[in-house]
Amino acid sequence: VQGELKQRHTTFLPRQDWKVCLRDHHPAYLSWEEFMANQERLQGNRTKHLPHQHGAAREGAALLQGLVLCGRCGHRMSSCYRGTQHRPYYECRSASVLVEGKQLCWMVAARGVDEAVARLFLEAVQPPEVELGLAVAREVERQAEQLHQQWKLRLERTRYEAQLAERRYKAVDPDNRVVARTLETEWNDKLRELQELESEHQQVLRRQKLELTEEDRTRILALAKDLPRVWNAPSTTNAERKNLLRILVQKVALSPTEVPKGMTRVQVVWVTGAVSDFTVPRRTGLHTRKNPPEAIELISRLFKQQKTDAQIVAELNQRGLRSGAHIPWNKRTVARVRSRQGLRRLPLSVGNGQQPARRADGLYSVRGVAGRFNVSEAIVRYWMKRGWLEPVEGGGRGHVCWFKLDRKTLKRLNAAKARGLGAIGSMDFQTHSHHGVHYA
Repeated sequence: VQGELKQRHTTFLPRQDWKVCLRDHHPAYLSWEEFMANQERLQGNRTKHLPHQHGAAREGAALLQGLVLCGRCGHRMSSCYRGTQHRPYYECRSASVLVEGKQLCWMVAARGVDEAVARLFLEAVQPPEVELGLAVAREVERQAEQLHQQWKLRLERTRYEAQLAERRYKAVDPDNRVVARTLETEWNDKLRELQELESEHQQVLRRQKLELTEEDRTRILALAKDLPRVWNAPSTTNAERKNLLRILVQKVALSPTEVPKGMTRVQVVWVTGAVSDFTVPRRTGLHTRKNPPEAIELISRLFKQQKTDAQIVAELNQRGLRSGAHIPWNKRTVARVRSRQGLRRLPLSVGNGQQPARRADGLYSVRGVAGRFNVSEAIVRYWMKRGWLEPVEGGGRGHVCWFKLDRKTLKRLNAAKARGLGAIGSMDFQTHSHHGVHYA
């Protein structure tokens, strides 16, 4: 403009500040109500949502994603997934508490909370509860009809007053300008009042719910019977379960309680405004899934019988027992349970804290073989490396090797010792004549 560069910018105003809004001025693809509903859905699906927005339902396992509020500070809690199995958690990062260099108010495992809320949701949509809800809906419709009748009477009275003001204005003598001006002002006020009342009535009608026919009620009851089966079906995705929850659940507040023990207080706010308040055990870390007590007892008993982890796994799976994750047992899960119970596979202590030389069943340890042949334990491990001595039980990291010294093994090791096989570097056999070797 006049040789100078002018910048343009767009300012978004709220709808109440629009200067011009001509609805239905041209034929539209969508009605105004559908357009506004789409705008609200798009606003609610924003990733960086405000406290009153839920965000779009995603495919994650945290079913209350976007619905959870922190009971401590009131901020929205986000969903996160941790560990190799990507277990879901709800965490609040609004406080100034630093954990591992990050702000963290508190966090809780999502599985227990989700199961409790889902169970409450399915109970709320059972046929008896739905029938009660439909009865309430019929009462609301009856009250809405009474309210509509009151609006009708108000509009009729306002229209009559506007028509009466019009007749008064038209009946006055035009030469009496003062009276005519007063009556004209009164007529305009009545017309403005009628217009505002009609606009308010239209807004009330738009906020009212659709009326349900008897056929609609029958279909709703049929769907309520099928909902638990649909919820638990493998084909139902987590995003679909989240959308089902959002039909009735407006938000969920979580707060930790420490008395009498660590619990999570859950406050479910339904779309009707009602609140369900209960507590669930707080489960975090490795205690998120509890192993069956009978499985833990069997592991302890088999461990005391000196069974290996592989043998314990075979016994557990043969009896049909499952881990806390509802999957078959493996060596890693058995070792984790042993670690929690303090059942560590360390050398058994005898006197000076070393492993025993020989067990009651006649098997020798590395220390026992070294004492039997009067050599160092390093020589025994060398024989193992060369394949001259093989363990019949144990082995591996943290496990004691046990050997059976039968006639062939004794003959082979005595021959190796006589030939000097087994010396490592400057280390040699230190034999003594008064320690003879006898065949078993």
